[in-house]
Amino acid sequence: MANLIKACNHWVESTTFGDQNETKWSQPFYFIFGADPQLGIIKQDVTWQEEIEYVQRAVDDVNKMQPPPRFFMVGGDLVNAPPSKPSHRQQVEDFHKAFANLNHHIPLMCLPGNHDIGDTPTPADIDSYRQDFGDDWYSFWCGGVYCIVLNSQYYYDGSSLEDIKKQQHQWLENHLIDAQLAHAKYIVLFQHIPFCLQDIDEDDTYFVIPKKERIPLFSMLKYHGVTSVFTGHRHANADTSADGIQFVTSSSMSFQLGDEKNGITIVKVDDKGITSKYYEYDDLPTNINFD
Repeated sequence: MANLIKACNHWVESTTFGDQNETKWSQPFYFIFGADPQLGIIKQDVTWQEEIEYVQRAVDDVNKMQPPPRFFMVGGDLVNAPPSKPSHRQQVEDFHKAFANLNHHIPLMCLPGNHDIGDTPTPADIDSYRQDFGDDWYSFWCGGVYCIVLNSQYYYDGSSLEDIKKQQHQWLENHLIDAQLAHAKYIVLFQHIPFCLQDIDEDDTYFVIPKKERIPLFSMLKYHGVTSVFTGHRHANADTSADGIQFVTSSSMSFQLGDEKNGITIVKVDDKGITSKYYEYDDLPTNINFD
Protein backbone atom coordinates (compact mmCIF):
# COMPACT_ATOMS: atom_id res chain seq x y z
CA MET A 1 0.00 0.00 0.00
CA ALA A 2 1.32 3.45 -0.91
CA ASN A 3 2.69 5.53 1.94
CA LEU A 4 0.51 8.62 1.38
CA ILE A 5 1.73 11.36 3.67
CA LYS A 6 -0.96 13.73 4.93
CA ALA A 7 0.62 16.84 6.37
CA CYS A 8 -0.82 18.02 9.67
CA ASN A 9 -0.39 21.52 11.09
CA HIS A 10 1.39 22.35 7.82
CA TRP A 11 4.25 20.02 8.65
CA VAL A 12 5.59 16.57 7.75
CA GLU A 13 7.69 14.91 10.43
CA SER A 14 11.27 13.97 9.56
CA THR A 15 10.58 10.43 10.78
CA THR A 16 8.66 10.03 7.51
CA PHE A 17 12.02 9.59 5.80
CA GLY A 18 13.74 7.36 8.35
CA ASP A 19 15.71 7.70 11.54
CA GLN A 20 18.47 10.06 10.40
CA ASN A 21 18.60 13.78 11.14
CA GLU A 22 16.94 15.19 8.03
CA THR A 23 17.94 18.77 8.82
CA LYS A 24 21.60 17.99 8.07
CA TRP A 25 23.18 17.44 4.67
CA SER A 26 24.85 14.03 4.46
CA GLN A 27 24.86 12.66 0.92
CA PRO A 28 23.32 13.05 -2.54
CA PHE A 29 19.78 11.85 -3.09
CA TYR A 30 16.98 12.13 -5.60
CA PHE A 31 13.22 12.38 -5.67
CA ILE A 32 10.42 12.05 -8.21
CA PHE A 33 8.17 14.88 -9.37
CA GLY A 34 5.10 13.77 -11.30
CA ALA A 35 2.69 16.41 -12.58
CA ASP A 36 -0.96 16.34 -13.60
CA PRO A 37 -2.05 12.71 -13.56
CA GLN A 38 -5.49 14.34 -13.77
CA LEU A 39 -7.76 11.32 -13.79
CA GLY A 40 -10.62 12.15 -16.16
CA ILE A 41 -8.95 14.61 -18.52
CA ILE A 42 -8.66 12.41 -21.62
CA LYS A 43 -12.35 11.58 -21.99
CA GLN A 44 -13.68 14.52 -19.97
CA ASP A 45 -14.80 12.59 -16.90
CA VAL A 46 -16.74 9.91 -18.77
CA THR A 47 -14.05 7.38 -17.92
CA TRP A 48 -10.43 7.58 -16.75
CA GLN A 49 -8.99 4.11 -17.15
CA GLU A 50 -6.22 5.38 -19.43
CA GLU A 51 -4.98 7.82 -16.81
CA ILE A 52 -5.08 5.09 -14.15
CA GLU A 53 -2.89 2.90 -16.35
CA TYR A 54 -0.39 5.73 -16.90
CA VAL A 55 -0.13 6.27 -13.14
CA GLN A 56 0.33 2.55 -12.57
CA ARG A 57 3.05 2.54 -15.22
CA ALA A 58 4.85 5.32 -13.33
CA VAL A 59 4.49 3.44 -10.05
CA ASP A 60 5.88 0.23 -11.55
CA ASP A 61 8.86 2.08 -13.04
CA VAL A 62 9.64 3.99 -9.83
CA ASN A 63 9.47 0.76 -7.80
CA LYS A 64 12.30 -0.64 -9.95
CA MET A 65 14.65 2.29 -9.33
CA GLN A 66 17.77 1.70 -7.27
CA PRO A 67 18.40 3.21 -4.89
CA PRO A 68 14.77 4.17 -4.24
CA PRO A 69 13.85 7.87 -4.40
CA ARG A 70 13.51 9.70 -1.10
CA PHE A 71 9.93 10.68 -1.99
CA PHE A 72 7.41 10.97 -4.83
CA MET A 73 5.75 14.40 -5.11
CA VAL A 74 2.58 14.65 -7.24
CA GLY A 75 2.38 18.23 -8.44
CA GLY A 76 -1.34 18.92 -8.52
CA ASP A 77 -4.32 18.20 -10.74
CA LEU A 78 -4.53 14.80 -9.17
CA VAL A 79 -8.00 14.50 -10.69
CA ASN A 80 -9.90 16.35 -13.40
CA ALA A 81 -13.35 16.95 -11.89
CA PRO A 82 -13.50 19.65 -9.18
CA PRO A 83 -15.34 18.96 -5.90
CA SER A 84 -18.57 20.39 -7.31
CA LYS A 85 -18.78 17.70 -10.01
CA PRO A 86 -20.37 14.26 -9.42
CA SER A 87 -17.35 12.31 -10.68
CA HIS A 88 -14.90 14.01 -8.28
CA ARG A 89 -15.37 11.54 -5.43
CA GLN A 90 -14.80 8.44 -7.56
CA GLN A 91 -11.76 10.00 -9.22
CA VAL A 92 -10.23 10.69 -5.82
CA GLU A 93 -10.81 7.09 -4.74
CA ASP A 94 -9.31 5.80 -7.98
CA PHE A 95 -6.30 8.10 -7.57
CA HIS A 96 -5.52 6.43 -4.26
CA LYS A 97 -5.98 2.99 -5.81
CA ALA A 98 -3.73 3.84 -8.77
CA PHE A 99 -0.86 4.65 -6.40
CA ALA A 100 -1.60 1.76 -4.04
CA ASN A 101 1.33 -0.40 -5.22
CA LEU A 102 3.99 2.28 -4.77
CA ASN A 103 6.78 0.90 -2.59
CA HIS A 104 5.66 1.72 0.95
CA HIS A 105 9.18 2.88 1.78
CA ILE A 106 8.74 5.76 -0.70
CA PRO A 107 6.66 8.58 0.85
CA LEU A 108 3.92 9.76 -1.51
CA MET A 109 3.12 13.47 -1.21
CA CYS A 110 0.55 15.58 -2.99
CA LEU A 111 -0.31 19.21 -3.57
CA PRO A 112 -3.48 20.80 -4.96
CA GLY A 113 -4.05 21.93 -8.52
CA ASN A 114 -6.89 24.02 -9.86
CA HIS A 115 -8.86 20.93 -10.89
CA ASP A 116 -8.59 19.45 -7.40
CA ILE A 117 -10.15 22.45 -5.66
CA GLY A 118 -11.74 24.52 -8.45
CA ASP A 119 -10.52 27.60 -10.29
CA THR A 120 -12.02 29.86 -7.63
CA PRO A 121 -11.98 27.59 -4.58
CA THR A 122 -14.35 27.98 -1.67
CA PRO A 123 -13.76 27.01 1.97
CA ALA A 124 -15.75 23.83 1.32
CA ASP A 125 -13.47 22.93 -1.60
CA ILE A 126 -10.39 23.35 0.59
CA ASP A 127 -11.94 21.29 3.39
CA SER A 128 -12.70 18.52 0.90
CA TYR A 129 -9.11 18.46 -0.33
CA ARG A 130 -7.67 18.45 3.19
CA GLN A 131 -9.83 15.51 4.19
CA ASP A 132 -8.58 13.49 1.22
CA PHE A 133 -4.92 14.55 1.04
CA GLY A 134 -3.98 16.48 4.18
CA ASP A 135 -2.94 20.12 4.44
CA ASP A 136 -2.81 22.06 1.19
CA TRP A 137 0.41 23.83 2.18
CA TYR A 138 3.20 22.42 4.31
CA SER A 139 6.93 21.95 4.69
CA PHE A 140 9.44 19.24 5.52
CA TRP A 141 13.15 18.50 5.75
CA CYS A 142 14.77 15.87 3.57
CA GLY A 143 18.51 15.25 3.61
CA GLY A 144 19.39 18.81 4.64
CA VAL A 145 17.05 20.36 2.07
CA TYR A 146 14.08 22.41 3.22
CA CYS A 147 11.03 21.69 1.08
CA ILE A 148 8.02 24.00 0.93
CA VAL A 149 4.70 23.02 -0.65
CA LEU A 150 2.20 25.74 -1.56
CA ASN A 151 -1.39 26.00 -2.76
CA SER A 152 -0.81 28.18 -5.83
CA GLN A 153 -4.53 28.66 -6.45
CA TYR A 154 -4.61 31.25 -3.67
CA TYR A 155 -2.29 33.38 -5.79
CA TYR A 156 -4.07 32.70 -9.06
CA ASP A 157 -7.57 33.37 -7.74
CA GLY A 158 -7.99 33.47 -3.98
CA SER A 159 -10.88 35.93 -4.13
CA SER A 160 -13.16 33.69 -2.06
CA LEU A 161 -10.44 32.85 0.46
CA GLU A 162 -8.60 36.07 1.29
CA ASP A 163 -8.06 35.17 4.95
CA ILE A 164 -6.65 31.73 4.14
CA LYS A 165 -4.49 33.26 1.39
CA LYS A 166 -3.01 35.69 3.93
CA GLN A 167 -2.35 32.83 6.34
CA GLN A 168 -0.41 30.88 3.73
CA HIS A 169 1.56 33.94 2.66
CA GLN A 170 2.62 34.83 6.20
CA TRP A 171 3.43 31.19 6.89
CA LEU A 172 5.61 31.12 3.76
CA GLU A 173 7.63 34.13 4.81
CA ASN A 174 8.10 32.78 8.33
CA HIS A 175 9.29 29.40 7.08
CA LEU A 176 11.67 30.86 4.54
CA ILE A 177 13.28 32.74 7.41
CA ASP A 178 13.40 29.53 9.47
CA ALA A 179 15.10 27.67 6.61
CA GLN A 180 17.77 30.35 6.31
CA LEU A 181 18.42 30.42 10.05
CA ALA A 182 18.73 26.62 10.03
CA HIS A 183 21.32 26.84 7.21
CA ALA A 184 19.40 24.62 4.82
CA LYS A 185 21.62 23.21 2.07
CA TYR A 186 18.94 24.20 -0.45
CA ILE A 187 15.41 25.58 -0.26
CA VAL A 188 13.02 23.98 -2.74
CA LEU A 189 9.46 25.06 -3.52
CA PHE A 190 6.65 22.94 -4.97
CA GLN A 191 3.36 24.22 -6.35
CA HIS A 192 0.99 23.55 -9.24
CA ILE A 193 0.86 26.74 -11.31
CA PRO A 194 4.22 28.06 -12.59
CA PHE A 195 5.54 31.48 -11.74
CA CYS A 196 6.76 31.74 -15.31
CA LEU A 197 7.49 29.61 -18.36
CA GLN A 198 10.03 31.79 -20.15
CA ASP A 199 10.70 34.97 -18.18
CA ILE A 200 9.72 36.25 -14.75
CA ASP A 201 8.27 39.38 -16.42
CA GLU A 202 6.23 37.53 -19.05
CA ASP A 203 2.63 38.53 -19.68
CA ASP A 204 -0.22 36.99 -17.75
CA THR A 205 -1.79 33.86 -19.20
CA TYR A 206 -3.85 30.94 -17.92
CA PHE A 207 -0.62 29.01 -17.36
CA VAL A 208 1.24 31.34 -14.96
CA ILE A 209 0.71 33.19 -11.68
CA PRO A 210 -0.51 36.77 -12.41
CA LYS A 211 2.22 39.42 -12.31
CA LYS A 212 0.58 41.35 -9.48
CA GLU A 213 1.18 38.29 -7.28
CA ARG A 214 4.19 36.85 -9.11
CA ILE A 215 6.64 39.74 -8.78
CA PRO A 216 6.30 40.26 -5.00
CA LEU A 217 6.48 36.50 -4.47
CA PHE A 218 9.56 36.22 -6.66
CA SER A 219 11.24 39.00 -4.68
CA MET A 220 10.53 37.12 -1.45
CA LEU A 221 11.91 33.85 -2.82
CA LYS A 222 15.03 35.57 -4.12
CA TYR A 223 15.64 37.43 -0.86
CA HIS A 224 15.45 34.23 1.16
CA GLY A 225 17.65 32.15 -1.13
CA VAL A 226 15.23 29.71 -2.74
CA THR A 227 17.11 27.43 -5.12
CA SER A 228 14.45 25.71 -7.24
CA VAL A 229 10.72 25.78 -7.94
CA PHE A 230 8.95 22.71 -9.36
CA THR A 231 5.53 23.05 -10.98
CA GLY A 232 3.14 21.40 -13.44
CA HIS A 233 -0.12 22.72 -14.96
CA ARG A 234 1.24 23.40 -18.46
CA HIS A 235 1.12 19.77 -19.69
CA ALA A 236 4.42 20.51 -21.42
CA ASN A 237 7.99 20.98 -20.22
CA ALA A 238 9.45 24.42 -19.60
CA ASP A 239 12.70 25.29 -17.84
CA THR A 240 13.98 28.78 -17.13
CA SER A 241 15.81 30.70 -14.42
CA ALA A 242 15.86 34.17 -12.92
CA ASP A 243 18.38 35.65 -10.47
CA GLY A 244 19.70 32.26 -9.44
CA ILE A 245 16.33 30.52 -9.02
CA GLN A 246 15.57 27.67 -11.41
CA PHE A 247 11.93 27.27 -12.46
CA VAL A 248 11.15 23.75 -13.67
CA THR A 249 7.75 23.01 -15.17
CA SER A 250 7.19 19.30 -15.78
CA SER A 251 4.86 17.84 -18.34
CA SER A 252 1.99 15.54 -17.49
CA MET A 253 1.94 11.95 -16.34
CA SER A 254 -1.08 11.26 -18.57
CA PHE A 255 -2.00 13.95 -21.14
CA GLN A 256 0.14 16.24 -23.30
CA LEU A 257 -0.31 19.71 -24.77
CA GLY A 258 3.27 19.79 -26.07
CA ASP A 259 5.59 17.50 -27.99
CA GLU A 260 6.48 15.19 -25.10
CA LYS A 261 5.08 11.80 -24.31
CA ASN A 262 3.77 11.01 -20.83
CA GLY A 263 6.38 10.72 -18.10
CA ILE A 264 7.84 11.96 -14.83
CA THR A 265 10.80 14.05 -13.68
CA ILE A 266 13.80 12.75 -11.75
CA VAL A 267 15.36 15.43 -9.54
CA LYS A 268 18.91 14.86 -8.31
CA VAL A 269 20.30 16.73 -5.32
CA ASP A 270 24.04 16.73 -4.68
CA ASP A 271 26.76 18.93 -3.26
CA LYS A 272 27.03 20.89 -6.51
CA GLY A 273 23.35 21.75 -6.86
CA ILE A 274 19.97 20.49 -8.03
CA THR A 275 19.43 19.06 -11.50
CA SER A 276 16.35 17.59 -13.10
CA LYS A 277 15.35 15.69 -16.20
CA TYR A 278 11.95 14.72 -17.55
CA TYR A 279 11.79 11.13 -18.76
CA GLU A 280 9.13 9.62 -20.93
CA TYR A 281 8.07 6.28 -19.47
CA ASP A 282 9.90 4.20 -22.07
CA ASP A 283 13.16 5.98 -21.26
CA LEU A 284 13.14 5.90 -17.46
CA PRO A 285 16.38 4.54 -15.96
CA THR A 286 16.47 1.80 -13.36
CA ASN A 287 19.85 2.57 -11.78
CA ILE A 288 20.17 6.15 -10.54
CA ASN A 289 23.74 7.39 -10.18
CA PHE A 290 25.37 10.71 -9.40
CA ASP A 291 28.44 10.50 -11.67
